[in-house]
Amino acid sequence: MARAAARHVRSLPILKIIYDRPVDVVHITIGDPEPYEGDGRPGGIEFDYSLEDDRPVGAKVIGFKRHGWLGRLDELSAILGGHLQLPPAMIHDAVQRKVTG
Repeated sequence: MARAAARHVRSLPILKIIYDRPVDVVHITIGDPEPYEGDGRPGGIEFDYSLEDDRPVGAKVIGFKRHGWLGRLDELSAILGGHLQLPPAMIHDAVQRKVTG
């Protein structure tokens, strides 16, 4: 029974986060790097989509601190988690470590 349940567990893709401090930009990618196109959203958020099949492959937050996202990290993580189809807590923790570390 335990093995049957284990087969249905979805493995999470590799999440990579870089905070470019001098320009105040958070770069988030999932999976292997590939060509993408960005779609700008309010608050400096940009969703990245694969050119090959239009699936979400990453996001950027331009002006992370300037837009006040550090104080609203729960909100940002929910937005990015929805786009990337990842748990918001996973994004929250990873971004917080990069930006404040």
